[in-house]
Parts: sequence; C-alpha cells; structure tokens
Amino acid sequence: MQLVKSGDYNLPDNKVKVYLAGNMGSPWRAQFVKDLANEDIILIDPTNEDYNKQDFNSFRQHCYWEIDMLNVADLIVVWMDESSVGPISLFEIGYACGSAMAKENIGDKLIMGVDQHYPKRKDLLVRWSYFFNKINDNTDELLDE
Repeated sequence: MQLVKSGDYNLPDNKVKVYLAGNMGSPWRAQFVKDLANEDIILIDPTNEDYNKQDFNSFRQHCYWEIDMLNVADLIVVWMDESSVGPISLFEIGYACGSAMAKENIGDKLIMGVDQHYPKRKDLLVRWSYFFNKINDNTDELLDE
C-alpha cells in the first residue's frame, strides 16, 4: 500500500486509487491505513495538519488538491460519524455522486458508511437510497466492501 498525503501528485497509473473521505474527528483513517497496509493499492488521505488554514493560498492549494484527488480516485470511501456533521465530507459525497452519475457508475465509485449516531444519518440514508441501496453501519463493514 502506498499512502498519498496532501499536495502529493505522484500517483502511479497501474494501481487502484482509494480516496478516504469523511469526518476528520475520529481515528477511522488511521485504522484503514493499518488494515490495508498489505494491499497493492494507493490510499489518498486528505488529512493535512501542516498547512496554514489562515493563509488563503495554502488553503486554496489544499482544497484544489482534494478535488483533483476526487477526480483521479477509482474509489471514494466515506465514513460519517457523530464527531461532526462534516460539511466538507457532504460536499465530497455530492461531488462524487455528480461525477459518478455522469459516468453512470456510482455504485462502483463511492462506498459510504454512516454511524448510527451521525446527526444527519436519515438525510444521507434517504438521499443515498435514490442512487444505491447499500450503506454500511460501521467501519468494519466499510472495510469489507
């Protein structure tokens, strides 16, 4: 497994690229990285503690990188939990749905999991069911996908 962090555009074409979208307030990403360490894939992790959120150019560069990575990802994995409503994650879900709809492969492009205690769970369940019926209730189910 190759881990790609914010700002890195060095992605080999011959490996499956998985973007880790979703809430930043829980340790689910670190667990995914650990659990998938022996897989021949690229994990794209947008976590970036180094950039200066007060510096607009740094912020814009990071946001553009995230969108670029959503575009090149073969698969987008989303985990939503009670740590935050996750407005950026909701954008990523909407963006991925729009992109996948244009290609008619939403079930192949996006895998989502929503914790039972996520404050907008009902909204995501209803809207997601319009496109695809499967939604995971915990990170173990999400990982199994």
